[in-house]
Amino acid sequence: MFPAPRDPTAMRAAKAALETGEAALAAGDARRAVAALERVETLVPLEYKMNQRAWLALSRAHELAGDRGKYLEYKARRSTRVGWRTRDGTRSGDDD
Repeated sequence: MFPAPRDPTAMRAAKAALETGEAALAAGDARRAVAALERVETLVPLEYKMNQRAWLALSRAHELAGDRGKYLEYKARRSTRVGWRTRDGTRSGDDD
């Protein structure tokens, strides 16, 4: 299986969104953290590690906001995604 191409512009934007979200979370700004972290999957839906890190921070942000159930709902809506990109750039998922 060949590595899927990466969009460098989307990767930079996703990294910036992740850093913004994590910084907002550290500052206690749950609303800003959620907004930034939710962008990561939209920008780079196949980047497993980056999305995994964003989801963990997103769960903390929703918990900080007093709405952990919302994170679980968010995660359930996206649980059908397949074809994650692994660290070496290959794709994995239900279609392997």
